[in-house]
Amino acid sequence: MIDTLNRSLVGSESVDKDMAAYIRAATAIQEAFDCLVVIIHHCGVDDTRPRGHTSQTGATDVQISVKKDAAGIVTVAVDLAKDMEEGATFTSRLERVVVGVDQDGDEETTCVVVPCDAVPITTSTKLSPKLKLALRALADCPNNPLPSEWGLPAGLRGVTLSDWRTEIYRRDILDPQAGNPREELRRIKLQLAEKNLIGERDSIIWRKRREAPCHMSHPYRGV
Repeated sequence: MIDTLNRSLVGSESVDKDMAAYIRAATAIQEAFDCLVVIIHHCGVDDTRPRGHTSQTGATDVQISVKKDAAGIVTVAVDLAKDMEEGATFTSRLERVVVGVDQDGDEETTCVVVPCDAVPITTSTKLSPKLKLALRALADCPNNPLPSEWGLPAGLRGVTLSDWRTEIYRRDILDPQAGNPREELRRIKLQLAEKNLIGERDSIIWRKRREAPCHMSHPYRGV
């Protein structure tokens, strides 16, 4: 397993020459050891595909996405496959367990994967240009840590709805003088929430953290 593509690549994941060399190197490993080569890679801004050059996807035999929702449910899905059925999904969660005690008497812990029957994350994350621009505007707004009493994952930062609206108007994503811009913003907000990309509480908007590395077997038939 190579973790991650970006950290193990000499060059740029967006340059065809660099990615071609990387793919040849992965193929050489597979042929030399007669083994499966799994490359962990991350998705782009809209997380609908691995970031970087498209040659990576074309060279893989199986592409598996891993996504975690706000409740901690992890969904593993077979997105692409050359020699097997696509679309299979598996859900699990991480459970903290104590494995020992260190020399100072402190607990040593790890996480184990526990299968569960939760509903898989299947909502499409394909975004329209307007939704993509709205997300970028959200990312560029002034933000602050979310209140700890909300019980959300640590590190999330929120933006006031007013600041987000102002930035959307400033970038001409919506025209404040045309039609009903507040209703248009409500629709944008609803669509992004349905795709599990943003959260909202007390007129504070935040981008949900989605752990979505793409695990790509390359190039091994019949996995």
